[in-house]
Amino acid sequence: MKTRIKLNHRVIGEGYPVVFLHGFLESNTMWKSVVPKLKGVKAILIELPGHGDSPFYPYGEEMIIRDMSEDVNEVLKTLSIGNFSIVGHSLGGYVALDLKTIDNKNTIEKVVLLNSHPWSCLL
Repeated sequence: MKTRIKLNHRVIGEGYPVVFLHGFLESNTMWKSVVPKLKGVKAILIELPGHGDSPFYPYGEEMIIRDMSEDVNEVLKTLSIGNFSIVGHSLGGYVALDLKTIDNKNTIEKVVLLNSHPWSCLL
């Protein structure tokens, strides 16, 4: 069974909820010049596993997109977030897209990708 971890997050501002997910090897600090300029937005800054102040998964457990999505979803549940939009940079974009696929209540209204893409990678 996959270990669930509690992700570090911050909530800044009041208004329409927008989730911000950083890229690989980054943290919430990447949004520090963007968020203060947003009026009427409740910015929810979530740090992905092993980034910023969020813990890593236990040794030996893989870090896969679906697990990250489910952990992000848990943060949103604890904050009682209803409808929202999401901005994902790089790795955060892949997590955002996966969140949209498991969003059975259609709570994600818009997904914005920065330096990310919606196509499957061919390896």
